Amino acid sequence: MKLWIGVIVLSLFSACGSSETTTPTTPSVSAFYIDSQNGSDTNNGAASSTPWKSFTNLASTSFPTNTTIYLKRGSTWYEQLTVPASDFNIDAYGSGVLPAINGSTEISAWNSLGGSYYSKSVTLTSGDALGNVTEDGAMMSFVAWNDNYTTSLSGAANGSFTFDYPNSTIYIKVGSDPALKTYRASTRLFGINVVGKSNISIKNVSISNFSLVGVNFKNCSICSISNSTISNGGGAVLINFGTGSNPDYLYAGNGVEFGNSSTNGTASNLTISKIFDSGLSPQTYSSNQTAGPFTFSDITISECGFAGIEISVLDNNGTTNSSINTVNMSGITITRSGKGWSGKRYGTEGYGIRVKADAGAGTISGVSLTRAGISSSINSGIKLAGESDVISISRSRIYANDSHGIEVAEASATSLRLDLSTSLIYANGGSGLNYNSITAAGFNVLHNTFYGNTTINLAVFNQLGTAKIQNNIFHGSMDMAHIYVADTLSGATVNNNCYQNQSVVDMFAYNGTAYKTVTAFNISTGFEANGTGAGGIGLSNPDGGVFSISVGSSSCDGLGDSTVGITTDYAGNGYANPPASGAFEAQ
Repeated sequence: MKLWIGVIVLSLFSACGSSETTTPTTPSVSAFYIDSQNGSDTNNGAASSTPWKSFTNLASTSFPTNTTIYLKRGSTWYEQLTVPASDFNIDAYGSGVLPAINGSTEISAWNSLGGSYYSKSVTLTSGDALGNVTEDGAMMSFVAWNDNYTTSLSGAANGSFTFDYPNSTIYIKVGSDPALKTYRASTRLFGINVVGKSNISIKNVSISNFSLVGVNFKNCSICSISNSTISNGGGAVLINFGTGSNPDYLYAGNGVEFGNSSTNGTASNLTISKIFDSGLSPQTYSSNQTAGPFTFSDITISECGFAGIEISVLDNNGTTNSSINTVNMSGITITRSGKGWSGKRYGTEGYGIRVKADAGAGTISGVSLTRAGISSSINSGIKLAGESDVISISRSRIYANDSHGIEVAEASATSLRLDLSTSLIYANGGSGLNYNSITAAGFNVLHNTFYGNTTINLAVFNQLGTAKIQNNIFHGSMDMAHIYVADTLSGATVNNNCYQNQSVVDMFAYNGTAYKTVTAFNISTGFEANGTGAGGIGLSNPDGGVFSISVGSSSCDGLGDSTVGITTDYAGNGYANPPASGAFEAQ
């Protein structure tokens, strides 16, 4: 999440380039080399034998079209790389570990304040900001500033930090003399900064310890990042909502961000971890922005405070008329959102994926997710809200999140509709699917397997528009409610579902009435004329995460209706005619 409100307190845009006046040189070659260990900025940089040492020459060189900057593997730069031109590539050369861009500064000579508390004032240059702190390479736990260091850190565990933003002073709470360990504070806003450019390719880099955004694509067209790692980032102050001596700071920072009118962006083969806000985020935060399409594939994200992936059209102090159109995500793995160094932050975050167009700010359309695994979020695995049109989720595994597997919570939007198919939703701390949106366009829940979600497998509190619940399996390792509907379903089809019988708990609750059997539910509502609760579902090993069923031995085999239009199961195999209910065709 990022809110660009009014004049940003940080000198954010000064980080986009040098304020010095230089006379650029125009080289005749289109490949340059940078080696932090063996290079020199007085070299010409035009060969691996004469590399530059730092990123300094990038600002004073006029590069030919389609230039590639090669960074030496094994090198580390404690700098920010600002991309100087369009049609520009960044890649690695040599052997060994990925070249590393690290935005931190070593902090030593701490001042003892008594007990476990120490402080250090940090000198920041224009465009720098404090964000996070590491102790011997491990992220320290973040605590928001609260008047003074004792009130801020008194309840925190050893290994925590806070900072007094106006005075650029870091405070830490540790269990031993800090002189015995190595501390680094992030000071560079960005790892790589790309503003207003086109045709940019970044690959084979490691970016860490930045204070705001690891890779910042803003108003960037045809920009990509691949085969890279982004970690340990964010935490900078964007704005102070407080007054006088009562600060109320907004802290922020994403791993990879496609901001405002960024178009044709791609991210692939990334590992993103330990980010203050979101690991990956296409977002608009100004009026009249049009963003998309975006393609995100084969990405692993862990321990991000706001969300693993955040798709947002933000109401930034009244922005309007912006949109994000088409976000295709595949091969995504997200774990432990809200459980990293920044915690749950403002109390409502910690989602695996969160999609929302803020009221009045604009719209989102064309979001799809397939072949994803989302688990162990401190909040819901997926949260959907706002004017976000049809959101398609298929062939995904959403499990063991502390709250709901999927949550649709929208008070006033009309376009939002969830299409959920061929997915496994199990062992979540709340409902498998929790739907609460009286004005939105409804949901299609087809060919999924719900298993052992703690409260209810599928709960509907408010609904308008379509409501199709068909060809699913509802099961649990102990008695539990399968479907709860607070009122009545509008325009509904509930049929061809396969249920585990319950001996004690009611299987259904509908409009104030509870039902213990599929038959009783059918007689009263007309639903589930072809559904079954006869038992013998025969999931292979659901407590071990295996949800396939066998031909002929499962009551769900051949129970489905082929007219729902789903042809391929969770594993990528074709459904039979008639198909099995659930996420898997019987094998």
